[in-house]
Amino acid sequence: VGFTFAIQKDNYDVDYIGFGPNECYCDTFMLQERGRFKLKSDDMFTNYIKPQDCGNRFGTERFGLKGKDRSIEVNADKPFSFSVLPYSWKILKDTTHNWKLPESIKTYVNIDCASAGLGSNSCGPELAKKYRIDKEGGIRFSIKFC
Repeated sequence: VGFTFAIQKDNYDVDYIGFGPNECYCDTFMLQERGRFKLKSDDMFTNYIKPQDCGNRFGTERFGLKGKDRSIEVNADKPFSFSVLPYSWKILKDTTHNWKLPESIKTYVNIDCASAGLGSNSCGPELAKKYRIDKEGGIRFSIKFC
């Protein structure tokens, strides 16, 4: 549950406080450490054979992107998740194999106030209730575009 927007394609510098340095979700974050991480946006994409949502960073307090001539800063009153990817969720969902992914023309920023854990009951057990998204709640974001 969140929002996505596209920005000019670039290999942005990403600086965040949360769990990392690798992708993690509400049920896998304990495999990562909590801290401040700096990486490139191109390194957030996981090239799975079957393209899918990836690159999530859970428990984020704040993050920033810096490009050649633009930057974005995001803060919230509660921890959130985010990813910065070269493809939209729709392209990832609709593409059957990684070698069929089109050339990326934008960078997509995904900011989520809630995300479910891994698993969907499509090829395994139903997701445990504690890793599902609550039907109530809220979060306040501030986003600064420069």
